[in-house]
Amino acid sequence: VFVTVEQEIPATGPHVCGQTGRSLPYEVWLESAGFLAGNRASLRLDDRTTTIEGRGLTLVVLDERAPKARATRSFDTFADPAAPQLLKQAVDELPANTGVALVAKDEASSQWRAAHDALIRQLGGTASLVGRYRASYALIGAKGARPGQALEALSNSAAVSLTVGRSPADQVRGVAYGTVTLVAKGR
Repeated sequence: VFVTVEQEIPATGPHVCGQTGRSLPYEVWLESAGFLAGNRASLRLDDRTTTIEGRGLTLVVLDERAPKARATRSFDTFADPAAPQLLKQAVDELPANTGVALVAKDEASSQWRAAHDALIRQLGGTASLVGRYRASYALIGAKGARPGQALEALSNSAAVSLTVGRSPADQVRGVAYGTVTLVAKGR
């Protein structure tokens, strides 16, 4: 007995980043685990995963055409007192409506002050990292979005993840998301 499986997997996209109005032609998955929740951070664009190595906050500029990061830069907001201001300068240099991801690894709050929360609001977030020692934090938004429009997650005790499009579990290759036709041929 031979079985032929034909499957149709529909194209994905565009995917909207929360309520920012910013869309991307590919899927994004972002994970943050503060030091006590696993000490890791990663970014997945379509089926390509990148581990974030930098301690503190990492800014990822999302390319509007291709599933890649245009720029990724880490800011050691744990140990470097200048890091929050350098992060602000990096965001200020971006054109309006640029898609971004912001993710914490290890510890991101030691050098963060209430005045720095304006940066998160500028990307569409509402969270404050003040006093969130070793917390997990992730944001997918856009420069110039209004507070509350971005996708955002913050936890003091657990890893957090955000998804634009299908989650990695839903992207399992070989699983049909469309029509499946089974054709059995006997002897």
